[in-house]
Amino acid sequence: ATAPGRLGVTLTCTRVGTSNAMKWKRTAKPSVNTTVTTTNQIVIAHLAFTVSSNVKSTDPLSVTNRDGFTHTVTSDDGFFDVTVDGGTKESLPSLKTGVYAFHCKIHSSMHCTLTIG
Repeated sequence: ATAPGRLGVTLTCTRVGTSNAMKWKRTAKPSVNTTVTTTNQIVIAHLAFTVSSNVKSTDPLSVTNRDGFTHTVTSDDGFFDVTVDGGTKESLPSLKTGVYAFHCKIHSSMHCTLTIG
């Protein structure tokens, strides 16, 4: 028998030997795609930001949320504030050359810096 557990863990029940005893085995399965690619992107995965390097002001910039819940990408100076639902992708507005510190308004431990060259 198989039973879906919480947080993407599947429980599988198997018979042990010839007795009636049952043994449960836990198998972790991610609930969303956790592959991280960073071509002109900000990727959110496991409550952390990963930012592309060598981003130019003419490059389109997207935010991909690989977590299964909502985050924000909010610049500390107010230049952008994008809400990204779990498992979705959004675009950031065009940005001029500079360094932009940003954070998630929902998860106060999430901070990062984006450099546009």
